Amino acid sequence: MEHSRRFLDIPYDEHIVPFPNTAAVILQHAREFPEKKALVFRSEQYRYGDLAALCFRARMPEKEVTLSLKDLENDLPLLLICLFNGIPVHIDFQSDTNVCLSDVPLDDAKDILPELPFVRLDKTAVLLKAGYRFSQYNLLVAAQAAGIAFKLFRPGDAVCALPVRTLPALCFGILAPLYFAKTIRFDSPNPADEVLRGTAQYARAGETTPSLPFVKEKLLRSAAILFDRRNEAFASPVAFYLETETDHAAGLAPVSDHTGKLLSFLGAEMEKQDGRWGIRGHCVGAGFVIRGRTGSIRGS
Repeated sequence: MEHSRRFLDIPYDEHIVPFPNTAAVILQHAREFPEKKALVFRSEQYRYGDLAALCFRARMPEKEVTLSLKDLENDLPLLLICLFNGIPVHIDFQSDTNVCLSDVPLDDAKDILPELPFVRLDKTAVLLKAGYRFSQYNLLVAAQAAGIAFKLFRPGDAVCALPVRTLPALCFGILAPLYFAKTIRFDSPNPADEVLRGTAQYARAGETTPSLPFVKEKLLRSAAILFDRRNEAFASPVAFYLETETDHAAGLAPVSDHTGKLLSFLGAEMEKQDGRWGIRGHCVGAGFVIRGRTGSIRGS
């Protein structure tokens, strides 16, 4: 009886069992919002319907995939294709991507919305060069927790600063907004300004500094701006700051508001002891031994 109330050894009453896999996220959004813009780059954009069709049609090469995320227009669709189809992918921010999106063959099919691919939540999704393995479950829990904390279920776009060079940037800037069917724009030179002028609900602003004043009446509901560092020149109610970056927690990291209060993330416990941050919870990945450039395991 007790076993029937648990999933992957996680009690159901913790209310954090997410979508069954990444494919379910993308497919559900494609069915509900096929024409809604999902990813907007400077020279390319994908609707949710387009994104689902690409993930279904793409036939990735039979080799280990390494992504650096230096060229997000190439690497982000590849990452989503891999997550969608249960293909483990190495993320190495210091290396080079070894697959070109334009070289990936596509099945010749139209109006593709077939059955969901069978990808277990405990299957390896990402192997980080720093030596951590993240399952589909780890990534989805982190994305869900970040999205709930920043109320990304509210209407309005998300804007992500470039470059995306850390796991928190990937989680807070892309995976969390995608989980909640946001339009994610990468085409703004100053994401924070998009929130302040009321053209976006949320921004991962990175190191950028707002050039517009805080005017409450212009903001969308639950507006929020996440900075990589504390910015005392912009200590407003919509400002949030990464306290530190982490490699072992699927991109979740301690975040504080303008008063210094820590943001609460569902399914994660964060505390600072003796000057060091500790994170526990369902977002924490498993360590693995680095051997050579990409690691010692191919994923399960």
